[in-house]
Amino acid sequence: MKPKTLLISALLVGIIGAATFMVTRSSKWTTNHPTCVVALESTVNTLDPMRATEVFSGRVVAQIYEGLVGLDAQNSLVPVLAESWSLSDDHKVWTFKIRSGVQFHRHPAIAGGQVRILKASDAVFCLTRLLNKESPFAFAMLDVVKGAPEYNAGKAKSVTGITAPDDMTLRMELVSSDPFLLNRMTSQVFGIYPAEAAQLGPDRFGTEVAVGTGPFVLVGTRRDDNVRLERNSRYWKSEHGNIEKLEFRVIQNSALCLADVRNEHVDLAWLQSEQMRDVFTDESLRTTVPVMRPDWAKRFVVNRFSTFNSHFLALNDDKFDEAFRRAVSFAVNRGQIVEAVTFGSAKVTPGPLPLAMHGFEPAYATDIHDVEKAKAALAQSRFNPQNDALEILVHDREGARAIGEMIQAQLQPLGVRVRLVELGFNEVFTRIIQGNYQGAIMFLEYVFSTPLPILDNFFTPGKLPNLWRFNNHEFNDRVTAMKSLRDAVAMNHEAQSLEKVLVDRGASAFLFQRQNVVLHNTRLSDILIDGHSMLHLGEAKMEP
Repeated sequence: MKPKTLLISALLVGIIGAATFMVTRSSKWTTNHPTCVVALESTVNTLDPMRATEVFSGRVVAQIYEGLVGLDAQNSLVPVLAESWSLSDDHKVWTFKIRSGVQFHRHPAIAGGQVRILKASDAVFCLTRLLNKESPFAFAMLDVVKGAPEYNAGKAKSVTGITAPDDMTLRMELVSSDPFLLNRMTSQVFGIYPAEAAQLGPDRFGTEVAVGTGPFVLVGTRRDDNVRLERNSRYWKSEHGNIEKLEFRVIQNSALCLADVRNEHVDLAWLQSEQMRDVFTDESLRTTVPVMRPDWAKRFVVNRFSTFNSHFLALNDDKFDEAFRRAVSFAVNRGQIVEAVTFGSAKVTPGPLPLAMHGFEPAYATDIHDVEKAKAALAQSRFNPQNDALEILVHDREGARAIGEMIQAQLQPLGVRVRLVELGFNEVFTRIIQGNYQGAIMFLEYVFSTPLPILDNFFTPGKLPNLWRFNNHEFNDRVTAMKSLRDAVAMNHEAQSLEKVLVDRGASAFLFQRQNVVLHNTRLSDILIDGHSMLHLGEAKMEP
């Protein structure tokens, strides 16, 4: 797969999260302690943070590796492997103090199985590797760090803007002011590992070797359908949870997964839309807080977590004029879709910026559905309902087929004929990357935890991943000017204004943002899922 395709794959399938990690390695799987079993809906392809381009691998990666910074339960920044940081007055030079005494997991391939202490040079290696041309996540920092474009293009052997003046100090020099640099670095993609691990090559690193600093360590070899971890006995945090053994088990059939939860073969699972009717009472499903059925409520708990996602009808701006796109956006009844497809597990959001971002308020808090405005916009469009039709690609993930059918019905009163084409998920996003589509039902889990890099990377020309080919000169100029803002309040206010531009200009028909709905037994507590949709079990507790 080409680097650009990998890059979009990472974003479309939805990964990224601030991480937690561990230190010791066991040679065999023992059963002296109860195991916490977590269900995954699909295979774990790698445990290399740089290559974990789908959410299922990311959920395991987030247990093993940690980054310099992360997110707390409110999605606010917290220090992790960087104990503290400072920045120059012009916000171009960032200096990080690396947390002292942190140990990597012990592994025979690393320092001969002896203690290996975290150093600033490890952070330099991992950040540099993230910027190479093979990395699907290079875009996250490529236009920000001094020397990154030259390194990515193979014109330099190192990134001049990433250095380690000493073992405990990391220095990052930027090409321009960026007071929100840390919000680019909160996902598990930025996990730190020793260079010796990655240098083992892809056949070993991410398969049999996964060495981080977090609360759990890999046991044995990663398998596509099962990954086993044990608590890191040398973890640097003095207070943490009590889960001793952790197993991620792939169960692709949603009915079988729910049965395993009920029979207590699985301790925690993500609830899918089709499972909601089994767990919640029928009369409460369409309310904001569904009520669990009595047989479930006795032994299980449901938690909801808001994450940095967006579900939308992507409209190719190269194929449709603004008036048509606005007509579609006005015609779509998002409230009906949320009620029918997500069963109360999502919020209507006509704009693309995540509601879960700290301090951000959306441009539109309610649906913009208005049939009369839709008809007026369609009358100004070059789209001819008599001769033209809208082809919408759908797939088998996140209720895409049902969403497409509802949009098909909602556009019918306008005289817009919709032809649904069902393809595999991977084929749909490949066609989006290539621009070979008219419309497509899709979703994103954003890499970033602040609005500016989302607006810059997703909605300005010449950047990846601008999936809908949106290009507006005034918008582009305002995004550039936004980079000079140094106050979070001012930045969020301008982001809200720019989101309004995207909605009013019909960049695409943004629909809703889904919450992670997690079902687990009452033995588990202190569960956290951050804004990047990453599960953190390092501080979770489990009763015998």
